[in-house]
Amino acid sequence: MIDGGRTGDDRSANREGTSMNDETRVFTRSGLQIAVAAAVAADRRRVAAILTLPEAAGRAGLALSIATTTDQSVADAKAALAAASADKPADPAVATDASALWDRALSARGLPMQKSDAPKPPDVTASLDASLKSRGMQVG
Repeated sequence: MIDGGRTGDDRSANREGTSMNDETRVFTRSGLQIAVAAAVAADRRRVAAILTLPEAAGRAGLALSIATTTDQSVADAKAALAAASADKPADPAVATDASALWDRALSARGLPMQKSDAPKPPDVTASLDASLKSRGMQVG
């Protein structure tokens, strides 16, 4: 039997002397597996319900944060999302490729990327082909 680590007198009273019988549940291994599966399913339903709220439209980042980092009920999440301002729309003029985003992030921190005048590395295809041919392999 798995009982959450409580033993002996801990099951009947906590430090303040109040009864814990309503809070303590004893599970068999299969019962624990069933309870965990039910809890996971319930949490997934809660996350999905929060992410699909009409109030989550335009507040996707906040909705995801509330759904995954808090234990707020769907009703509480709905109220929080309704009170929040909508996400700023993406500026189409902002670069979306990773290199430009890194350049912007580093420049904002006073670490501008320096353009390299170093020559590009040589193409090693020819030397690999020669190496393979010298070992009797066909290339092509």
